[in-house]
Amino acid sequence: MRLAEPRGNSRLGSSSSRIDCHCILSRCPTAGGCCISNPTESAWSRWFPAARTAAPTPTAKEGAMRSILLLANDDRGLEARLAAALALARRGSAHLSCLQSRPFNSLVVADPFGGVYVPAALLARLNQVDAEHRDRMEARLREEGVSWEWVQQDGETGRAIVARAALADLIVITLPGDDDAALSIAGEVLLHARAPILAVPAADAGFDPSARIMVAWNGSPESAHALRLARPLLAEAGGVTLVTAGDETGRFAVADAAAYLSRYGIAAEQDARPGGGRAADALIEAAAAVGAGAIVMGAYGHTRLRETVFGGVTRDMLRHSPLPLLLAH
Repeated sequence: MRLAEPRGNSRLGSSSSRIDCHCILSRCPTAGGCCISNPTESAWSRWFPAARTAAPTPTAKEGAMRSILLLANDDRGLEARLAAALALARRGSAHLSCLQSRPFNSLVVADPFGGVYVPAALLARLNQVDAEHRDRMEARLREEGVSWEWVQQDGETGRAIVARAALADLIVITLPGDDDAALSIAGEVLLHARAPILAVPAADAGFDPSARIMVAWNGSPESAHALRLARPLLAEAGGVTLVTAGDETGRFAVADAAAYLSRYGIAAEQDARPGGGRAADALIEAAAAVGAGAIVMGAYGHTRLRETVFGGVTRDMLRHSPLPLLLAH
């Protein structure tokens, strides 16, 4: 009996989206789907019925982030994003979805008669550049020992991420810094995606999931939401510190957050700091003082004018944080 070869360039949905799945098995028997996504009822078990009663035992902890969406565009933050995503994928036996967005809307030009089009030569060159980038990335990913897939989607980058994030446990993007276009992308994703976002500095040497994580706690529903979504990462961290600034005025006390984490076996230290001054500066100083490798915080904002929606603390942290941020809105 001959096994079916993995199907490359499989098309799902519209013609503007392409997904290629690369299973960790050398000869995956699936035809259009990855057998590791549901090992008990997959194509593998259909070929070999005994596999239905002998499904492999997951190596990741219960509740771990198993599906990571990585923005894989070729830009200045790619190396840091890739390093962070690979570190998390290895630690949690996660599957990595690498999204290459193609914002053709920025290439559209208008003619004198009111029509719009994309110049053929420009489109051909863009396709060539994208294909070369994909070939380089796939060659690297084959050597990394993680499960991955490559997804191409046309459209504005932020919207493409949101569209692909419905089944993601975590989204990995770049901290905008002083890049207004990157801030617009971060705003779109933070406001509309339902998964937490890990934003890493473009020049970051690497994200260490085993490092201490600081949680910026102000007792708000947003900070509580971020805490819950970050719990799988907090469980793997080398330590957790709940930091408050000034008097507690939020709905939930820091003791409530510590008690919540304790129910999952996570011991959190508490660090109360005086209020006053610029909140972002205080958070950055606190993270350095406790030796944190990343910061968890809620994001605040509204749905209009993505470039300027976020409140001062969120915007300042997106601009100036030297550490990876795990954010949830």
